[in-house]
Amino acid sequence: MRPVEGEISKLLSELPLDGHVLDMACGTGYWTAQLASRASTVTALDGSKPMLEQIAHRGLSNVNTVHADLF
Repeated sequence: MRPVEGEISKLLSELPLDGHVLDMACGTGYWTAQLASRASTVTALDGSKPMLEQIAHRGLSNVNTVHADLF
């Protein structure tokens, strides 16, 4: 894990995530998985279907993916 990832992980662990989280431009779902481990549900948005497929393969039952162009 790179130093910045460790800092972000620490920050996420300190946030009170007990409801629904929106993960915009989620990419491969690395951070989506961390959010999903703490939030009730996560909606992961990305403009790339292959990226969303990678999230689907993670088997996160509380994550919904949405293919959308944020721009």
